[in-house]
Amino acid sequence: MIEVDIVIIDSGIDIRKNNESEIIPQGINIYKQNGKHIIGNNIMDSYGHGTAVYNIIKKHSCLERIFNVKIFENDDSIDEETLVYALRYIKENVKCKIINLSMGLKICNEKKILMKACNDLIERNTVIVAAFDNDGCYSFPAAFEKVIGVSSNYKCTDAYSFEVVEGGPINILAKGGYQRVKWHNSNNTVLGGNSFACAYVTAYISNLIADKDM
Repeated sequence: MIEVDIVIIDSGIDIRKNNESEIIPQGINIYKQNGKHIIGNNIMDSYGHGTAVYNIIKKHSCLERIFNVKIFENDDSIDEETLVYALRYIKENVKCKIINLSMGLKICNEKKILMKACNDLIERNTVIVAAFDNDGCYSFPAAFEKVIGVSSNYKCTDAYSFEVVEGGPINILAKGGYQRVKWHNSNNTVLGGNSFACAYVTAYISNLIADKDM
């Protein structure tokens, strides 16, 4: 079993390096072929979303062992079965402290199956942090009780600005306004969204865990 600190489930990571001394990111890709899930080693991000999330976490977390699980590319459409498969794969093959899911399903056909896949990992002492949909509707797994659901707030203007929310499905608000992020082809772009807020929360929680383990 691989042992890492943080797993990012997303669109992969642009592995082209600006600095030759930088550690090459590790991970796998999961895709469907003829109705079956295949495990590969192509984590190259052809979209940009995963690259942005990875770099936020890498910049603000003191934990360095990050494992990328690529489950989509070209856009942010997520296949529910592939997400469940990825969570089950992690449970069986990757020991980690945190899973970052800067994504969500507005329509979840098998909520109980997805919830069980999440809860199995949480019971193993893995924290799952997930982003809510940017349009403000319920999305999963962020809305599950044991998952830390993240949205954004304009009052949160830096990486360490958070607002805890009680009595609702959203657990915490973070920096999700327009900001400069790394994107595809090692370029920078200006975007906003709960995906980035989620990454800041993951980085912060990872630092709390690191302090506790010291």
